[in-house]
Amino acid sequence: MKIILSPAKKMNLTNPIESNLSFSNQTQIVLDKLEKYSKDELQTILKISDNKFAEFLDYLTCFKNNTFYKAVELYSGTAYKALDYRTLKQAASSYLTDHLLILSAFYGVLRPNTLIKPYRLDFNAKLKIEGKSLKSFWKKSFNESIVKGETVLNLASSEFSSLFDRNNYNWYDFDFFQEEDGKIKRNSTLAKKGRGLLLRSLAQNQIEAIEDISKLRVSGISFKMEKYPKN
Repeated sequence: MKIILSPAKKMNLTNPIESNLSFSNQTQIVLDKLEKYSKDELQTILKISDNKFAEFLDYLTCFKNNTFYKAVELYSGTAYKALDYRTLKQAASSYLTDHLLILSAFYGVLRPNTLIKPYRLDFNAKLKIEGKSLKSFWKKSFNESIVKGETVLNLASSEFSSLFDRNNYNWYDFDFFQEEDGKIKRNSTLAKKGRGLLLRSLAQNQIEAIEDISKLRVSGISFKMEKYPKN
């Protein structure tokens, strides 16, 4: 069983690790491409505000030092705050090491403890790598990261999960919602929180069987699991 999760734009820089680690060939290709552009060209390609672009440039300078972070600790968006990784017991952390794949437009497929640097890049960027869009550039390695026929729990956004050929896997999607006054409420923040809380529950309960997932409870949020393709 593999669980896929999107990255987050917000970064937590409080737990640095010193290392001489080098990047994968694909990540280095992306980095080399970014460094070839002027600042004006980069901001146009990335389609981000002045404040966010200043943050991007700060992150870019970090690639010249030896400071890294564990992927699961560096990301600090809503899902990761709900996961609250650093409070998990060792058994739950080990479960995530075995099962969780974090997807990135810069690094490709990451394990929770993979050492990375802060960055800002998503698949909305108008960046061409070897004549391909970022999605096309990463699609093969995304699919090769999971063995055909394996069970996949999709806790990622469509931006990232759309790179997978779902028919090759025993694939399950999740819908998160709340019921208020007889009405169903859905939004992106609710979904992100639900993904993090469900991931935490999967890890704490060491879930290995699909039939056990429906027994889990996520505080304040309901979820529905649906196999792909729909019957």
